[in-house]
Amino acid sequence: MSSQPARAGIGRGEWPAAPPDGIPTGETALRGLSERTLKAVYFLVGDHAWTQSRLAERIRELAVPEEWRSMNAETVWADEMPEVRVTEMAATPPFGSSRRFVLVRGVEAYRGGASAEGAAPVETDGEAAARAGQEAAAAPARRRRTKASKAEATPLVSYVSVPPPDTVLVLTSEKRDLKRWAGDALFEAAESAGAVVACLPPADLRGWLAERAVGLGTRIEPAAADELVERAGGDSFLLIRELEKLSAYVGVHGVSASAETPKAASAGAITVEHVQALTGETAPPSVFAYLDALFVERQPARALSLLARLLDDSHPLELHAMLLTQLRKLVALKGALAAGLTDWQIVSRIRLPYSLVGSLKMMVGRTRPERFAALLRALAQAERELKRGRDGRAVLEDLTLECCR
Repeated sequence: MSSQPARAGIGRGEWPAAPPDGIPTGETALRGLSERTLKAVYFLVGDHAWTQSRLAERIRELAVPEEWRSMNAETVWADEMPEVRVTEMAATPPFGSSRRFVLVRGVEAYRGGASAEGAAPVETDGEAAARAGQEAAAAPARRRRTKASKAEATPLVSYVSVPPPDTVLVLTSEKRDLKRWAGDALFEAAESAGAVVACLPPADLRGWLAERAVGLGTRIEPAAADELVERAGGDSFLLIRELEKLSAYVGVHGVSASAETPKAASAGAITVEHVQALTGETAPPSVFAYLDALFVERQPARALSLLARLLDDSHPLELHAMLLTQLRKLVALKGALAAGLTDWQIVSRIRLPYSLVGSLKMMVGRTRPERFAALLRALAQAERELKRGRDGRAVLEDLTLECCR
């Protein structure tokens, strides 16, 4: 496994989106939560499940003492309870405690119906009477609730606009991002109250793990965080479980696996050796990590290890096509540098992540055109061998060693 910092692969150009100005992230909101700062309404939007779950849990802890939660803390799903009933529940005064806590998950189930501007067509009195009769006849068969339009001011919108102080209402939206909520009356009411929180994946997963480790009373070395993400993947709940396991282990043993490392420097820290010893390879290997090992890091041992795992799920010709695509990008980058293009022009024309252009420019600048020609010939030969029936693993292993040479 690699101890290199986590990076976007050559073929990727995606980064977590930042929330709009004025809307705090989940991490910011978590750090600022206290009894004194607790709001009457929170609207948690985003698909980072751990942040949403931890925020809701922490808000409940602050809102209602543990001994009163059985009577004053409720969790419901929006698609299982009518909006009016939820509003009534939130407006009910607490019993025994100074506040109630109500969590409504999947609140998008209430919104996004027919547009309010899609007004019914003008009809005559006779047509209206006929339609009313038809609706009355069909009423027993129509029990399904309809969604409110984005512009409609429903009871929940009115509640969020002026919430009572003795209830903390938390609304969550897992399936609809911030952009899709734009212009919605419920979202705008929550935003006006300063209640919207963007629960987005952390831009720096290594930093996020470091913060969580401190909360568990330990610390994790940067290389160990990279190793953990590579082994366990990006699922936040799985990462936290692995981090808790590692923290408990380090708390008991408290020393690095290396006897040569001074105890003062390693006690209480999660190292790469700890991760390798305790964390299995549960995440599927990344094709982009394999491409980085070939064309950026040039680490044959790591590249061969990743290739072996990739071949369990991918056809050799599919992996060969990805290799050819990336090599063509590097050749195009060589030409762009010779033409004097700027970094942003390179990003636009070759579709490379901006964060990688600098390191790739250095690598490409040191590579002679003859070397690229040799690699293209090697890829062409590998393709012929694959299509003639030679063992795909052997072909790609040879090609991997040639690329890393």
